[in-house]
Amino acid sequence: MKLILAGATGLLGTEIIKQSLQIREITQVVALAHQPVQLDKSIDSSKLKIIVLCDYGDYPEDVKAEFANADACIWAVSVTPLRTSKAELNRVFHDCTKLGFEAMYEAGPARPFRFMYLSADGIFRDPTKKAVIMADYHMIRVMDSNPRAP
Repeated sequence: MKLILAGATGLLGTEIIKQSLQIREITQVVALAHQPVQLDKSIDSSKLKIIVLCDYGDYPEDVKAEFANADACIWAVSVTPLRTSKAELNRVFHDCTKLGFEAMYEAGPARPFRFMYLSADGIFRDPTKKAVIMADYHMIRVMDSNPRAP
């Protein structure tokens, strides 16, 4: 199984990499990050391919080629909402997710291809419910939880 992980340097992303590298059925992990992933030296990272991207909305052809025949993607890209404008939140959570999914789709993933979007803790599945704190941020995350193929 070939797994793509976007958002690999965050707390959750780093733990997903560690766990994935221990699973025998996962034969390759393609980790997308803004900076190199730091793992403990004791971890066997022979199945890990780290791709450093400047922007999760831009996928050069050599990066798309790494997505070919992938079986699944875990999208764990996030930003700190208190330090980010609403426009940038929308770009990261909507536009970048869509562009990343499209790049994977264009590369020719395995069939079926699983795309898992990890959202923030405490997000209501029901879009009619509003969070008390940072309601706009929570709504952005809910609205982007189901990307579709182009």
